[in-house]
Amino acid sequence: MKTLYDSVRNAFLQIMKQRSLNQLWRKQTKGIKLRKLSKEQEKQIQDYYKECIGRKVTTRWHRLFYSLTGEFNYRYLPFDVFVDMYHRLSPWNYQKIMDDKNMYRQFLSEFNFPDRYLECMRGVFYLPQNGNNQVSLDEVISYCQNLEECIIKPSRDSSAGIGVRLLSLNDGIDKRTGDSIEKIIKSYGQHFLIEKRMVEQESLSVLNPSSCNTIRVHTFRNRKKEKIEFVSAHVRIGRDGSIIDNGSSGGIRSVVHQDGMLSDFACATKPKYVLCEKTDSGVLVRTHKIEKFHQIIETAVAAHERIPFFDIIGWDMLIDQDGKVVIIEYNPNPDMKMQQLIYKDSVLGDMQESILKQAFNR
Repeated sequence: MKTLYDSVRNAFLQIMKQRSLNQLWRKQTKGIKLRKLSKEQEKQIQDYYKECIGRKVTTRWHRLFYSLTGEFNYRYLPFDVFVDMYHRLSPWNYQKIMDDKNMYRQFLSEFNFPDRYLECMRGVFYLPQNGNNQVSLDEVISYCQNLEECIIKPSRDSSAGIGVRLLSLNDGIDKRTGDSIEKIIKSYGQHFLIEKRMVEQESLSVLNPSSCNTIRVHTFRNRKKEKIEFVSAHVRIGRDGSIIDNGSSGGIRSVVHQDGMLSDFACATKPKYVLCEKTDSGVLVRTHKIEKFHQIIETAVAAHERIPFFDIIGWDMLIDQDGKVVIIEYNPNPDMKMQQLIYKDSVLGDMQESILKQAFNR
């Protein structure tokens, strides 16, 4: 039974959601001449979403994508529908606990992850290489005195590559910045980790040698079929000199087809929508193939089976220099909103109707 508290809370969340979407709309449409939709295009959109989710939708996001790409597609996913979908498929009460990179070893122990040097959960320290017992800050500082080429990053709420930093420590001092390991650790608060920097297989590293270029794979728990299904994938490529590949940090992306071949183009979405035929390192996108891509899909599907809490997950993965599939992290609410520009369609692809009907109980 819904309580007064639940009603007030839901109303507040709806207000905050709409305010956030309005801010995003103003940001994304700044300086853009928006195309108008015809009556027939409006009808196509409304008929489609009435069937999938049972209600009318705003068409302003269709106008945005139509204006940026020059291609109309009634299957573009409106941003408010996107947010509602994730609230239903990846409940926030589970995300608060399970969306923590430091918990991967506990429930995905049979899969490959970057070697962990340090994990900090709610201010409690662990040195995974030395076992699962809690250790003191002094022990951590002593252990981390001489770590070469490692990454420190938040273990929670780390979207857009915020807080990801490359470290190379000698006698407790970072060679790049001169900061002490104690100062660095204290600056990261209560939820973070330090792990070995990955060296990728050539089909990924050649795309941009300075960054860790990852594959984002989306998987879906189809409850009607009682199975995990592959949805879509794209490669995230850093720019020249950058160590991160996030699109929100200026990186480019390209769709990966199921045979491992990339799309005809790559796409940057920040600071503006730009198509690229080549990466900064000169790789021609449309002729490039990601090796062992089928193994990446198989690993993502198998790993999702171990996580019953979320029905849709975005996996960040790669193939390392030894040919092993490595899971960097998973995201129970992967941001697919502006990524539709890469696909010129919904990121959910052929699975969209099934996913929406499950989320909205159609």
